[in-house]
Amino acid sequence: MATTTGVTRSGNQLIDGQLSGVRWVGPLTYSDPGQASAYGAYFSDADADGVSAQDEGFSRLTAQQLSAVHSVLSADAGTPAARAGFSVEGLTNLDVRYLGGGSGAADLRLANSADPGTAYAYYPSSSPYGGDVWFGPAGDDPVVGTYDHHAVMHEIGHALGLKHGHETDVYGPLPRANDSHEYSIMTYRSYPGSPGSFYTNALYDGPQSFMMADIAALQYMYGADFRTNSGDTTYRWTPGAGTTFVDGQAAITPGGDRIFLTVWDGGGRDTYDLSAYSSDLAIDLAPGGYSTFSSGQRADLGGGYLARGNVYNALQYRGDARSLIENAVGGSGADLLHRRRDQLARRQAQPVDRDVAEIADVLDHRREQV
Repeated sequence: MATTTGVTRSGNQLIDGQLSGVRWVGPLTYSDPGQASAYGAYFSDADADGVSAQDEGFSRLTAQQLSAVHSVLSADAGTPAARAGFSVEGLTNLDVRYLGGGSGAADLRLANSADPGTAYAYYPSSSPYGGDVWFGPAGDDPVVGTYDHHAVMHEIGHALGLKHGHETDVYGPLPRANDSHEYSIMTYRSYPGSPGSFYTNALYDGPQSFMMADIAALQYMYGADFRTNSGDTTYRWTPGAGTTFVDGQAAITPGGDRIFLTVWDGGGRDTYDLSAYSSDLAIDLAPGGYSTFSSGQRADLGGGYLARGNVYNALQYRGDARSLIENAVGGSGADLLHRRRDQLARRQAQPVDRDVAEIADVLDHRREQV
C-alpha cells in the first residue's frame, strides 16, 4: 500500500491554489470493489442518514465508468486517451496500477452508492477512507465533455491530493483570472467570476482533460513524465467534430463537436495539424497559451461566456523546454501564429504559407512557467 506525505507551498498560486497539503508516496493502486463487504469496518455517511456508503445502494462501476477511470488514471489500461498520454500516469511520474475488478485492497477504491448527492472522494490518507471515491448520480454516464465525465476526473483529482481551486483553505484559492474551467477541472467556477455554486457549462462543453493548473499541481506533487509522446507527435483536429487525434489515432472522442482540452507532450518535434480548417486560426504555441480554431467549437461555459481557446498548452515543468509544441500547420484561412521569441524561435517553430507569425517577447498570465 502507498503511504502519504505532506506537500508544502510551491510559491506559484496557480499550483498552490489546488494543493490539499497531502499526496501519495510510492506506486499507487486502484480498483472497483465488487461487493460492499470489501470495505470492512467502515463508516462514510455523506447524506447523514446513519447508513454508510457501502450499505446504501452499493453497486460496482459499470463498464463505461471503469473505462473512464482507466482513461483518467492509467497509461497501461489500453483506453485511447490513456495511450495518447492524457492519464495521470502519462502526465506525471506516479506509477498507477489497476488491481483488477472486485478487489477491495487498493489505495484508490471507486464504486457507486446512493449516499452521495452527486459524488465525493477522500484525500490521500492512511485511514481506511483515504483515496476512496463514491459516485452517486454524478458519473453514471461519463461521456467525454459531460458533467458525469467531469465528475470522474474531478473526484480522482481529490483522491490524488487536489482541492477545490475556488476555495480559500490550505494555501488559498486559484488567482481570480485563472479560477475557471479554462485552467482547472477542480474549481466550481465554469467561467471567471461565475458564482461558483454549480457548473454552468452546456451539455457537452466541459473540459475533456485535466487542464493546465491541474497538470501543474499534479506534476508539482508527482513529477513530470517526459516519456509521454516523446517522439515527433502530431495532434490533429477537424471542423464539425470534437475528436482529438494523436498520430492519426482517435484519442479523445467527446459527445459533441466542442474541443476543450490541454496538451502535455514530453519531447520531440511536435505539431498541431489544423490543415482541415478554412476559418482564420489563432495559434499560440507558448507554454500556457491557447489556440482557437473555430468559434463554433469553443466550449459554452455559461453566462454568455465561451472558452477563449479550443486547445491549451501545458505549462513548463521547471523550465524544461522539452514539453513545447514546436510546429503548427494552418488551414486555408488567414491564420495567425503566436510564438515566444526566446524559446520557440530557437526550436524553429514554423508558420505555414498564407499565415502570419507574431513574435511575443513577454509572457502574460496565460503563459506562466512552473
